[in-house]
Amino acid sequence: MTRDGGAWRRIRRIAAAGLGAALLTLASGCAAAADTRTVITVWSWEPSMRAVIEDFERANPDIRVELYATSGYTNLNRFIQDGYNLPDVVQLEYYALGQYAVSGQLLDITDRVADYAGQYTPGTWSSVQLNGTVYGLPMDSGPMAFFYNEDVFRQAGVDAASIRTWDDYYEAARKLKEIGVYITADAGDASFFNAMVWLAGGRPFLTSADGKEVGMGIFNGDIGRVQAIDPGGLVTVDFEGHLAQYTPDMMNQLEPAYAITVHKAQGSEY
Repeated sequence: MTRDGGAWRRIRRIAAAGLGAALLTLASGCAAAADTRTVITVWSWEPSMRAVIEDFERANPDIRVELYATSGYTNLNRFIQDGYNLPDVVQLEYYALGQYAVSGQLLDITDRVADYAGQYTPGTWSSVQLNGTVYGLPMDSGPMAFFYNEDVFRQAGVDAASIRTWDDYYEAARKLKEIGVYITADAGDASFFNAMVWLAGGRPFLTSADGKEVGMGIFNGDIGRVQAIDPGGLVTVDFEGHLAQYTPDMMNQLEPAYAITVHKAQGSEY
C-alpha cells in the first residue's frame, strides 16, 4: 500500500491494541515490488507481538503487518499533529487510552469485539472503554501484591492469611504500629496512593459521560454549599472556602451521603 495523496496527510483514527508500557526505535520493513497485500502498521513494545503477527498473517494471507517498536507518547502526539505515518494499531497504557479516545484519535470497535468481553475480567475489560464504547483489546494487567515479613507479623500477632477486608488491614496495621513498625512503606508515589484509594472504594476523580470534563471528589465528608449553578448546569460548591465545580454527570457519580448533602444545599435540583 503506497502512502501518498491527501489521505495520509489527514489525521487518521488509530485502533488501540490494548495496553502495556510505552515504546520507541522504528524498525522499517521493505515490501517486495510484487507484494500487493494490504499493509497495516503496528506500534508495540510487546516481545510476543512478532509471534502474534505471524499467526495473524497466516490466518489473513492478504494482509502484511509492519511492526515498529516505537516508544513514547511524545512520538505518538507528534505524528498525530503532523497528520501522516500514523500507526493503524498502537499499544497504549490503560491510563492513556482516555485522552486519545476523548480527542477522537481512536476507532470505535465496540461492535467488532462484542464476543471478546467474556475472555477478560470485568476490571480489565472496562479499562479499554470510555462511556461504554470499546477502543481496544487488553494485552495484560498489572495486579498489586503485598509482600510482608513473616517474622515481624508473627511478633505482632498478625496472621497475614486472615487479612480479607480493609478493616482487617487496619487492625493488622494497628498491631504492627504497637511494636514500632508500619504495615507498608509509602514513598510518596502518586500511582501507589491512587491505587490504594481506588482499592478502598474511593472515587477521587469525577468525569462527565464523554470524559471531557474532569473534577476531583476530595472533599467527601465536608459540608458543601452550592454557590452557583450556571445555565449549562455546572454546579459550583463551596466546601468551607474550597470551591469545586461539578457537571450534572459528575453530580450523579458522587457518593450517596455526600450527594445528599449537596442536593439539599442546592434545593434537590439533581
